[in-house]
Amino acid sequence: MNGNTNNAGKHPEQIPESVQFYVKHALNVLREQEAALHGVQLARGNGHILALELQDREAKIKQAMDRLGEFRARAANNGVDAEAFIQTCGGVPDFERFGYAKPEGGKLPEHEYAFDCTLTAAIRVKGDSREAAEAHLLAAMDAADCNGGAWPNGDPITFEASVNDSHLALYEVDGEPVVGERLPEVIDRERHLTTASWIPVSEPPALLNDPSSWPASKPVLGYCVDGEIRIVTCERFDEDHPLQWYSKCSERWNMTDKVLSWMSLPAAPKTP
Repeated sequence: MNGNTNNAGKHPEQIPESVQFYVKHALNVLREQEAALHGVQLARGNGHILALELQDREAKIKQAMDRLGEFRARAANNGVDAEAFIQTCGGVPDFERFGYAKPEGGKLPEHEYAFDCTLTAAIRVKGDSREAAEAHLLAAMDAADCNGGAWPNGDPITFEASVNDSHLALYEVDGEPVVGERLPEVIDRERHLTTASWIPVSEPPALLNDPSSWPASKPVLGYCVDGEIRIVTCERFDEDHPLQWYSKCSERWNMTDKVLSWMSLPAAPKTP
């Protein structure tokens, strides 16, 4: 009889409840997507409509698959049989039957989405008068090619922008503030960022206990290595793992290696 039991893995009851909830939630999301795709398949077959439905649902499928991938990676470092636990929860649905071709490495294919959105920008421009400066700005920002820094994976953020404002708010001339035309919420936000103190990540924000999930902080501002400021949360997967920082967006980028310091979000502007 072989007495080596080091690779037996932990039983499900030994996996923290917060981790079990994390995995089960991801599997439930995948089953919801599977059920929706199955309904379309029954009604319309395996044609173009099913392909469009799969394309619309790939973002949610990817997010859930990524969460399972995180669980598998952490389980391997803690003697947990991840696949055994996933199977006890019903297993991962088969999306290949809907025409989904699983890419190498287990990652879902990514698509490029174009959004038409409104941005707020502060742009400095020179001119011999306010009217001339505005004319220069409007001419330069007519379908201008812009660079907004970089995404968390390092890819550049490029976009096309035009000025659609009927009135341009002037807030500074030769370095001197012009408060009369400035939006109050913009002034409050910049005052907060310049007077509030950035706190190093070695002094993390307080984590709030959530019985349905794992401890996490309220959303805060995170100052990152690339100079960008993002809304992030500080989380602890379980007691055996270090703190992790995540972006507060649908993609939930892991920002642990990028956040240098943080501060609380500014208060919302006062309503009239």
